Amino acid sequence: QVTGTISSTLLAFGGVNLISVVNPPPGGGTSNFITVNVSALAPVNDNFVNATPVASSPFSNTVDNSGATPEGADPAPSCASGSPGSNLRAKSVWYRFTPNGDGSVTADTIGSTYDTILTVITGNPPGTQVACDDDSAGNFNSRVSFSATSGTTYNFMISAFQDPLAPPWLANGGKTVFNLTANLTVPPYTLATPTGQQTV
Repeated sequence: QVTGTISSTLLAFGGVNLISVVNPPPGGGTSNFITVNVSALAPVNDNFVNATPVASSPFSNTVDNSGATPEGADPAPSCASGSPGSNLRAKSVWYRFTPNGDGSVTADTIGSTYDTILTVITGNPPGTQVACDDDSAGNFNSRVSFSATSGTTYNFMISAFQDPLAPPWLANGGKTVFNLTANLTVPPYTLATPTGQQTV
């Protein structure tokens, strides 16, 4: 029997953690894994109505979605499919961006610690899907790029790819990172007539 202490900093985010003990050679090896489940409260942007606004670019935000739950109207990601029993909308959290000019928008989940799906819609869920990605950013992270129109609100749903055939640490959420960069052309302001004192 081995007794050890694990620093809380190693389990700072919720989800499923696999822990083993390694005894270095000679004669050593790796023990069987034990499963440690860490639960967290739902983040503030769990529901669509409470989507975190993206106020500037570049933007980055980190939340723990292990306690998040999907809503009935959440869109079904068009970019992913799983084995029977899969849930592609699990642990969903939301972000919202309204650009003040036309241009390109790139968003990703690089830094997240599970298999993310990133879905972009306009309108209320299920909405119209603008972009969707599962794993193109590497390490099970997602990345989307699309042309944005000034004044149009884009809603970003990050969800966990819950496949019953996948390892539990990949499917149960946890550290969720959202990054967004926008390259926009902002139209110039014009003065109204008469050309007296103006408020802009």
